[in-house]
Amino acid sequence: CLTNTEQRKMELTRHGINRLCRKYLSKALPQKRLQGLSPVHSFRHSCAVNMLASGYPVSDIKNRLGHRSIESTMDYLQIDLSRKRDIQKKFIEYTQSKIKNDKKIEELIDWENNEETLAWLDSL
Repeated sequence: CLTNTEQRKMELTRHGINRLCRKYLSKALPQKRLQGLSPVHSFRHSCAVNMLASGYPVSDIKNRLGHRSIESTMDYLQIDLSRKRDIQKKFIEYTQSKIKNDKKIEELIDWENNEETLAWLDSL
């Protein structure tokens, strides 16, 4: 399967990239999740965050995104980091609420008083 670049010897336009992103996102996500989603923005954003996580300097990320100022790139990255913190906080709160009410978890935590578990560990 040849890509547009290989077929026509031309670089993809932003419209072509948008079409490709929508095409493959529609295969991966339900239609309801695609509404209001900007595939190209999401793609650019995830690339920027991956670059940051890989240790690229913010100036390289700025250049890759085509931003005029480093401040706009920092805003872009800060939004993601604060959103991640919010999601992480909600996940921890949810998990802690479920653990407190789950008898199986309490049994697993209390393994030191479980003779069967201790016998199994001794057999290793």
